[in-house]
Amino acid sequence: MFHLTYHQIRPSESARYLYSVTPEQFAAHLEVLAPAAARLPPDAAISFDDGDASIYEYALPRLEACHAKATLFITAAWMEARAGFLTWSQLSELADLGHSVQSHSWSHVFLTTCGRRQLQEELRRSKQVLEDRIGREVSEISMPAGRWNASVLAACAEAGYARAFTSEAGAQTRIVAGVEVVGRYMARRNDTPAEIAARIAAKPTALGRQRLRRLAARSLQAVLGDERYHRLWLRWSNAPPETEAELGYTPGGFPPRN
Repeated sequence: MFHLTYHQIRPSESARYLYSVTPEQFAAHLEVLAPAAARLPPDAAISFDDGDASIYEYALPRLEACHAKATLFITAAWMEARAGFLTWSQLSELADLGHSVQSHSWSHVFLTTCGRRQLQEELRRSKQVLEDRIGREVSEISMPAGRWNASVLAACAEAGYARAFTSEAGAQTRIVAGVEVVGRYMARRNDTPAEIAARIAAKPTALGRQRLRRLAARSLQAVLGDERYHRLWLRWSNAPPETEAELGYTPGGFPPRN
């Protein structure tokens, strides 16, 4: 199955961040995605990471118009605590309309940097709060900033998650530490409907580009280390200042983990 993940939907004059798309782009993407998502079994799945308020403002009307449903991976601590994110009432409305609400951790720290106690807090608290607020089971999690390893997945299994989603575009689904690991494509500001259609169809050229991009990122991260790589990524992606804070990064580096 093809999984495509969005982060923000912004008007064209403010969609400069790598993972922002305009409302018009999203509508054009849906013309390709919605027919694929409606097939049985589905060929495409649509999701959103973080819980940006643009899901409700821009995505919801378009999703409902084409009878498409999305999975919303929510950073639970941000709901009604940060400007620009969904409220609990909006999230409940989305769930009532048939959109799936799942976890994106409690506070969006890199899970691979957490000590055992903090990792349990990130996984268990997010799951419990979302289930209490929405009244539905939470059994899936997407990895903040795509960071994961076998130890993180073992903790996910212990916390009650059955499936974990990564940023590894085109990767084969597999079982690691008792958790099903699923790769996803991240929607980018320059993605065209034709490129998305090629990925859904698993055309070799499209898949090859994604694998090369993934290998290049891994190699660069291995050379630079996590913090230096992330600092470079923030500049390259035109990430807004609030995104730096969301990912746990400050100009002085990453905060210590307990």
